Amino acid sequence: PAVLQGVLLDLAPVYLTSRTEQLAAAAKLAEYLRESGAEASTIRGNLGVDPIGAAALAGTPADLSVVAKANDLAAGFPGVSPLVVDSTIYNSAGAGDVHELAYAVATGVEYVRALVDAGVGVDDAFGSLIFRVSATTDQFATIARLRALRGLWSRVGEVLGVSEAKRGAVQHAITSLRDISRDDAYVNILRGTIACFAAAAG
Repeated sequence: PAVLQGVLLDLAPVYLTSRTEQLAAAAKLAEYLRESGAEASTIRGNLGVDPIGAAALAGTPADLSVVAKANDLAAGFPGVSPLVVDSTIYNSAGAGDVHELAYAVATGVEYVRALVDAGVGVDDAFGSLIFRVSATTDQFATIARLRALRGLWSRVGEVLGVSEAKRGAVQHAITSLRDISRDDAYVNILRGTIACFAAAAG
């Protein structure tokens, strides 16, 4: 509540990023959204639950049981997706463009399967996640990678029988941490500008 005080939730989407205790953080955000008094249909954002990404960071097995729990937390908020496929984790660890796409699609498929196993329809399962992707200073590769992800995810939806209108891959692009200099803020401004343009064009 202290962090979000004064935020107009019907205008400003809230995207949660949490490396640990993701479900607890998502529950707190969902509780705040319910108590905010804002019209539920106008609220946009993401609860930030990514058990495979968290497991990759911690070096532990992924607990996919939290997928259905996160989906329950987002109930009643049609504009809030519970899950995120955070491929920036793999980019920060050294993955190239093709690897980042592969991890993103494979993780997304696992989340859709977990939701379908929990009784969620495949169309709704597809709409329950977004992709958090890296944008780098390699402008054309970033544009191509973001566009390729949409094509790949659409093909996954086609194979799984998702309605054509629901096959889109919602992407939340973030400047790659590998492109940020520790010592030169001015270089970072230039790099951030290129990454931002590439993300917008992609």
